[in-house]
Amino acid sequence: MVKNKKTFIIICALGFFTYFAHSLTLYIQSSYLELIVGIKFAGLFITLATIVNLLAIYAFPQFIKQFSNYWVMVWVLVMYIFG
Repeated sequence: MVKNKKTFIIICALGFFTYFAHSLTLYIQSSYLELIVGIKFAGLFITLATIVNLLAIYAFPQFIKQFSNYWVMVWVLVMYIFG
């Protein structure tokens, strides 16, 4: 159990830093985003999107247990293509 918990923490930390880097890129491109949601809400929109992504990373192991690794990866790829 200890090994699984350490692995889980490492995966979550890597996911956090990945999305942190991604959010910086989004912040730089926020001038395009502000055309859609307005300048007052661009930062809030990016923050909410990052929080949703972090929650998805946290729930990812349950999705794999419920739907199998193959179907979760197919779903993620489809979402990535259309995102």
